[in-house]
Amino acid sequence: MCFAVVTMGYANPSLDANADTAVAATEVVEAAEVAEIAEVEEADEAEATTGMMNQAQKVENIKANDPHGFTITIMAMVIVVLALVVLFLLFLVFGKMSSRSQKKKKLEAKGLSNSDTSSEEADSGEVIAAIAMALAQHFDAHDAEDTVLTIKRMKRAYSPWNSKIYNMREIPQVNKK
Repeated sequence: MCFAVVTMGYANPSLDANADTAVAATEVVEAAEVAEIAEVEEADEAEATTGMMNQAQKVENIKANDPHGFTITIMAMVIVVLALVVLFLLFLVFGKMSSRSQKKKKLEAKGLSNSDTSSEEADSGEVIAAIAMALAQHFDAHDAEDTVLTIKRMKRAYSPWNSKIYNMREIPQVNKK
C-alpha cells in the first residue's frame, strides 16, 4: 500500500520547497504503484502459464465444475479405501513375516532345521482315509447304542449368577418430617 504526501502551498517561499518535495514524492509513489501493478500482472501471467491458481480461483473452479460436491466426495472415499487397502496389505505382509520367524524359532528350540520339516510330505486325504478305515476295522467300532437310557436329576448348588434377588431394585426410603 502506498501513501502520498499532500501539502497545501502558501505564499511562503519555504513552503514552496516543501511543495516541490511533495510533488516529487507523489511522482515516486505513482511510479511505485505502476511497478506494483506490473508485478501483479506478471505474477498472474506466470500463474496462467504454469497452471497454478490462487485460493479464490480454486474455489470458483470447484463451484463451476462441481456445484454439489459429488466429485470431491467420491475422490475422498476412494482415497480412504485405498489407504485401508494399503494398511491391510502391510498388516498381511508383516503378519506372515512374524509367523515365519516364530516358526523358525520354534524349530530351533526343538532342535530341528528347516530341511527336516520340508522333506516330510504332507499326508493326502486318501492316506488319512485308509488309516481311519484300518483303525475302525481293528477296533470293530459300530454305531449300535444300548436301548436303556438313564436320566439322573442333578442337584444344583446355589449360584448368585442365577439368583433373582440381585436383579430387584431397592426402593429408596423418603424421610418425611
